[in-house]
Amino acid sequence: MQIDNKLHFDAAPAAVRAMLMDPGFWTQLAVGRVDHCNATPTSDGVTVDIGVRSPSQVQRLTGDVMSATLTATWASEGDGWGGPVAIDVHGMPAAFKGTSSLTPNGDGADVVYQGDLTIRIPVVGAALEKKTAPFLLGVLEAQQDVGTRWLAEHA
Repeated sequence: MQIDNKLHFDAAPAAVRAMLMDPGFWTQLAVGRVDHCNATPTSDGVTVDIGVRSPSQVQRLTGDVMSATLTATWASEGDGWGGPVAIDVHGMPAAFKGTSSLTPNGDGADVVYQGDLTIRIPVVGAALEKKTAPFLLGVLEAQQDVGTRWLAEHA
């Protein structure tokens, strides 16, 4: 299932990139939403290990907590950055593979996520993708809310 999401922040692209690589941002994003969240910056991105309460439809596969690893890297592209982003769900044949870009837009910056959400379970995979997509989009939208507050305090 194709996922396309665009966020806009009223901050310079470099400030937004720094936020997305900061473990403190990911920890703040996780408060009240997840079981655990550990972010590790890399030289060109971030790796985030996260656990969320499992939807009832997948609890028999994942248990009460569904764990996943998000990896994102950003290389310089023109006036901004871009690169691969992936979310791999542990214990389940589910993943998001795509790209993220961070580009200037007016006095701020846009972050665009594009890619494919796949759940490879015969018969029910496509139905689970449709049920999982709003959850993934909700996490991305939470980045908008938390990121706006984060940048107001840190940029």
